[in-house]
Amino acid sequence: MRISRSAATSCSARRTARATLGAGASPSTKWSSCSASRRCSTALRASFPAALSALDRATKDEILPFLERLRDRLSLPIVYITHAIAEVERLADQIVLMDKGRVIGAGPLDELQSDPALPLAIARDAAVTLDGVIEKHDSGYGLLTLSVRGGSLIVPAPKASTGEHRRVRVIAGDVSLAREPPGLSSILNVLPARIVSATPGISISASIWRACSRA
Repeated sequence: MRISRSAATSCSARRTARATLGAGASPSTKWSSCSASRRCSTALRASFPAALSALDRATKDEILPFLERLRDRLSLPIVYITHAIAEVERLADQIVLMDKGRVIGAGPLDELQSDPALPLAIARDAAVTLDGVIEKHDSGYGLLTLSVRGGSLIVPAPKASTGEHRRVRVIAGDVSLAREPPGLSSILNVLPARIVSATPGISISASIWRACSRA
């Protein structure tokens, strides 16, 4: 049987994916009786015998790193359906936001998170997600310096190798706007920015201010 190059590449990716997931073939599975295309198409499905939505948080936290490895090592397209925004922020680059069966937004994760016309930006736990690269680690204080779009961020985290990618969740309620650089304080991260829009709320604290980095 001849397998096209694309099919062979797909098979190789799925074998690597199964190895990444730590999933081996079931002893009762008669792979020799399956066609090559079926072996390729079922390899990943066999790795996930249960829906993640039925699992508790601790179990999900054990499984999600494997999905991150698939995303990072193989660049596999993954369609992930969830109601948990924390999982979306951890895994997604592009999202489709739906409400009552209707698409209300689609695009890059960070853009939809900061769009005041969408529910993500006005939620109590509103946040934006930034992709960063590790620049250095301060072992004395347990802090990582990450290079992100517009500057650098210092975050508490275990030691990791320089050059590794990390994703940072910045909670809207933890962000302050200042017209002047802060003086001596415990504030670790200060990014220069300009305000691009303001959406009034019932109070100043409920208003939405959109700012973009000047870098």
